[in-house]
Amino acid sequence: MNKTAISANFNSAASTYDNYALVQKKAARILVDSIDEILPKTALDVGAGTGFVTEILIKKFPDAIYTLNDIANEMLNQARRKFFDRSNITYNVADAENAIFPKHPYDLVVSNLTFQWFENIKLGIKNLWDQSQSLFFSTLVKGSFLEWSNVHKKLDIPCRMDTYNEIYELKKICLDLNPRQFFFKVENESFFFEDPLEFIRCLKRTGANTPLQKNQVFSLNKILKQFPYGMPVNYKIFYGAMIR
Repeated sequence: MNKTAISANFNSAASTYDNYALVQKKAARILVDSIDEILPKTALDVGAGTGFVTEILIKKFPDAIYTLNDIANEMLNQARRKFFDRSNITYNVADAENAIFPKHPYDLVVSNLTFQWFENIKLGIKNLWDQSQSLFFSTLVKGSFLEWSNVHKKLDIPCRMDTYNEIYELKKICLDLNPRQFFFKVENESFFFEDPLEFIRCLKRTGANTPLQKNQVFSLNKILKQFPYGMPVNYKIFYGAMIR
C-alpha cells in the first residue's frame, strides 16, 4: 500500500469526513459499547481521525488520559478543534502499523476501521498488542463491498476492494498472541446509494478512495450501466477484543 497516498487522501477529506462517515460512526459506537471489564487510566486511539471513538470513550471513561493517533495530520486538526477544551488529550501523527508510542504500555488501545489499511496486518496487530494491556478493534473483512467486487468480476475489471482478510485469518492472528480473554464478532452494515458515482463520492469524502486513471473512467461508465436502479453496498465488519 502507498502510505503517502493514503495519508494525502485522508488529509484532503478531513473537512468533509464527519458528514459522510456513516459506517465509521456506527462501528465506533458498537466498538466502544463492547469495552467492559476494564477501567483504563490511559488510552490510545489508533487511526483516530476526527475523534469519533474518543468522543464516545470520554463519556465512558472521563478521567482517562488519551492519545489520539492518525497518519493524517489534518484529520487530527479536526479532532484538536473538537476537543480544544480538553487537557487530557494529546496527539500523535504516525503510521501506527509500526510506530512505537512513547507513553506505552496503554491500559487500552482501541482502533476503529483502520487495520484494513495496514500492509501487514499480522505485524501491525502484534505491534499494538505489545504496547497495550487490552486491544479492542474493528476492521473490514472479506465480503465487504461484495456487490461492487462482483460486478467488477462480471465485467473482467480489476478491483481493489476484494483484498480484505478472511475472518478465520484475523481470529488466528489474535489467538496466536495468547490473550487471557478475547471475543470476536462480525456485523454487516448495509447502505444504499443512488448509483456508483454517489458511492465513489462517499469514499472520496471520507478519504477511503484511490484516484481514477483514464482507463478506470472508461470502466466506471460500464459499471454505471449495471446499477440502473441504485446500488446496495455491504460493509462486513470484524470486531475483536484481547485482554492480558
